[in-house]
Amino acid sequence: MPILWVSAMNRQKRSTFIPSETGWFPMGPGPFKRGVVAASGLVLAVILLFSTFPDHPHPASCAVISGPSLKWVLPVGGMIKHCSPTLADLDRDGRTEILVGNYDGLLFCIDPGGKVLWTYRTGGPIQSTPMAVDCDGDGKLEVFVGSYDGYVHGLDWQGRPLSHWGWPKFAGTAFGRKEVFPSPSSGDLDGDGDLEIVVGSWGHYITAWHYQGPLAWQYYNADTVWSSPACADIDLDGKDEVMIGADCWGGSNWPWPRGGLLYAFKGNGSLMAGYPKTIPQVVWSSPAVGDLNQDGFPDVVVGTGHFWQNTTPGLPTYLSYADGKHVYAFNYRGESLPLAHQYRGQRLLLPRPGGPGRRRAAGGGERLQRHLALLLGP
Repeated sequence: MPILWVSAMNRQKRSTFIPSETGWFPMGPGPFKRGVVAASGLVLAVILLFSTFPDHPHPASCAVISGPSLKWVLPVGGMIKHCSPTLADLDRDGRTEILVGNYDGLLFCIDPGGKVLWTYRTGGPIQSTPMAVDCDGDGKLEVFVGSYDGYVHGLDWQGRPLSHWGWPKFAGTAFGRKEVFPSPSSGDLDGDGDLEIVVGSWGHYITAWHYQGPLAWQYYNADTVWSSPACADIDLDGKDEVMIGADCWGGSNWPWPRGGLLYAFKGNGSLMAGYPKTIPQVVWSSPAVGDLNQDGFPDVVVGTGHFWQNTTPGLPTYLSYADGKHVYAFNYRGESLPLAHQYRGQRLLLPRPGGPGRRRAAGGGERLQRHLALLLGP
């Protein structure tokens, strides 16, 4: 049975445990750690445990759990895969709720004590991380999340569909694929003070909607999109741009070679000059934005994925120039930043959407006020 495990840990001593057939054993850093949020001198570690552990296929029941760090354990039914928890005070009562989705298509809203406040069922597995943002300025946060049913679902703070705004929204389909694997992001793309909601999908489309429901624009990528977008004003024109990675199969009717792409879209859906950037590997990584070279303009940093390989000719995945071992950094004009090793240890800050009418978002591809430690090799 998959569970959501939450513990409080002292900052100096981070002893954590996962279940085995005979009890609980210590766990070091590993793939089960999903996020850490500081609060009142403690660190709340939200850790997702799947139904099967290496060499321990039958986790112990909750009854045998012990230890001073344990806060609570919540069975969530289907496994939690790729969907990271989002922590947000949805009703602005001073208490942080936890949003997380599972492979059964259920989105959970959980209070700090482990009580399920509400659930919402989509029509497919949820691997998208929920985004919580105050779209209409009423002080309560709306929730947006993608699903394998091909839709982006919009909910109010109580888990009720935003049907009066036309949500959920279908994100497009091609070649039988429609899954919304990426996480939604939000930004003021047209500079009118209202937020737009942006997402990519395995259905080959990148789509932006006004939060009230109308389509803002849609772009056909001709291949799957795994990357979650980042929205930020990188050219300082007062409107947010959309940065997102994509796969690129290539072909006679497609202008870019096989590998991957990093897009930067203007607020109206047109491509920024100098973009997309062609990268010798799929781009499943989600871009981060920050002023690396301190010229006053935010830069765009992204990793890759691991679809193409250059070791076995003859396989469909063979690409002689495949390379997925680098991090790439570009300025708003699409120019590569020189001497990347000079930025070793720099910290990226995803910018707050400043200015009148813009509102703060939590979760998804845009975690505002979050610093990312970035290591760039020489």
